[in-house]
Amino acid sequence: MKGLKFKRRTVEEWLLGTPAIEGAVLYEDDSLTDGERRMLILFTEEETSYHCLRLPEEMGNLVQVQLSLDRLKAAPFRYEDRDLVHWLRKGELLKDSCQTVSEWRGQLDACAGLMKDKLLLTEFCRFYRHYLRSKQELEQQQLLDSFENLLQALHHWARLAVVEEGHYPDRSVWEQVRKENVGVFKLYEELTASAESLLKRIQLVLLASDFCVVSKLSGSSAYLLKLLESRDEPWGLQELDTELGGAGLTDELVLLLNQLEKKALIKEVLTPFDEELAVMERKFFRSLDQNMERLQTPATFL
Repeated sequence: MKGLKFKRRTVEEWLLGTPAIEGAVLYEDDSLTDGERRMLILFTEEETSYHCLRLPEEMGNLVQVQLSLDRLKAAPFRYEDRDLVHWLRKGELLKDSCQTVSEWRGQLDACAGLMKDKLLLTEFCRFYRHYLRSKQELEQQQLLDSFENLLQALHHWARLAVVEEGHYPDRSVWEQVRKENVGVFKLYEELTASAESLLKRIQLVLLASDFCVVSKLSGSSAYLLKLLESRDEPWGLQELDTELGGAGLTDELVLLLNQLEKKALIKEVLTPFDEELAVMERKFFRSLDQNMERLQTPATFL
């Protein structure tokens, strides 16, 4: 990187002398006009290992970001970490003691197997939540709020479409989805740039979203359904979120689980949350008398 020759050597020497740091990525943020913002992202076993880490001044102007390796693994499924994922994918790898970062990058680039299944589920969950909110707000004649949530739903639908094609969503997902799924991009244009009234635009895109829910519920929920049938004991929401890498999707999962229960694909059981039995916890398991074909029947939708 321009102007960093001596400072880079200083950073690399410091990393070699700090064995507790298992990985480091250097990213230069070219979105700023001065081009001087450089981030050094450090990985340790525990996020608090270097809570007050002081970098040598001769390293130059660096913004330090500290992460645990567990946080690294969870980042692809956390929507709020999409910038972090971009930095880690595009930055320069300075240290990778256990090849953890390299393997992580490879999984994102391939976007297949378990990584793809989890991403399909997390993006569909977020799409579904904003879609339901938009419908509710339309019924309450709150058009601007309905528009805002529908725009968010389309954004996650776009990310979902990119994952379906075997790619990890970029920050600039609309440029990406224009190439991967022109249909979703046309819906975005319909909602944001059509000459129709705001009400008509919302109604048309919500109609398309209805069919999206019906057609994609099966494939997008496949990982969740497999998880629910992987053991005899029912699963709680926190357990499911942990299995998703701490994606923070408990609210979204409730909505999806409710829909899957309506389809008779899963069952709910109430278990005691305290000794007095005053509070019961909802848990879920895979229904034995499921009928997968019902997922594809629009007549049973909602």
